[in-house]
Amino acid sequence: AAGTPDEKSILFGQRLVDGVLFPLVLLSLAFAKYRDRAHVQGTLTKVFADASGHHHYQVQIGAQANDTIEFIYNEKFGIVPNASLGAKMEACGDYITANAPVGHYPASPDGAIVHWIHKSPNPQAHDSGFMMINGILCGQK
Repeated sequence: AAGTPDEKSILFGQRLVDGVLFPLVLLSLAFAKYRDRAHVQGTLTKVFADASGHHHYQVQIGAQANDTIEFIYNEKFGIVPNASLGAKMEACGDYITANAPVGHYPASPDGAIVHWIHKSPNPQAHDSGFMMINGILCGQK
């Protein structure tokens, strides 16, 4: 789904078949703010530089080149395997439209992120998430 600088459509779903994410929900999302939980699958297209103990991955979730989302993983919740471009990625966590800076957080190059993709240290206060790289579960320490 193509987007503009002010809006980006993201597909959420459960099945990735031939590079296409079959949607359960199609959300049209506007400026930077928390939206809801997300469960996203796709293909790794870029690994961004490590930033303060967080791994940043660009994941293609649709057929178009700009159908991407950024996964942000906090390494204090466990190591992650080396991920090569083309790796199958899956994450469940908090979805945030991030196409504008908010406080000290910069905009995401992809305009949207999924973070909190690890076990919650306090499940009563915040739901746990997870990340998988080529079927290897991460973030459960």
